[in-house]
Amino acid sequence: MKLKIYNAENSATILLDKPIIRMNAKTGMLSFSKQAVRLLELSDEKGVIVANDEESPKDWFIRVCHDKMAYKVKCGNNDKKGMVFFSSTAIVRKVFSTLGITKNSVGFQISRQPVVHEGLQYWLIITVSPFGIR
Repeated sequence: MKLKIYNAENSATILLDKPIIRMNAKTGMLSFSKQAVRLLELSDEKGVIVANDEESPKDWFIRVCHDKMAYKVKCGNNDKKGMVFFSSTAIVRKVFSTLGITKNSVGFQISRQPVVHEGLQYWLIITVSPFGIR
């Protein structure tokens, strides 16, 4: 037998300092790590738009804005321990479908630098290396 050991030293803290978005197909929840909240400057006053590159369907982006059609993020209170999230089962299922993900829950890193498209900033969801698939 050859066991690979996972412990607090080699796995639990690997992504703690990275901006992460987690998606759950069952609940439709998209939640952001503290680093992602800081990077994207998310707050109750701002909304989120998710975009997909039709020419490269595996490329997904987030735009933070004040658009009235944007998904409003919810900044958790005592019961959510400061979690920042929004819900859209349709978006999560579409993302998972384009990536061939059949599991319920997955996380992705978010690029630290935005891409500017038509004068607007979009943050790439790095879909090539999902983690936490269960």
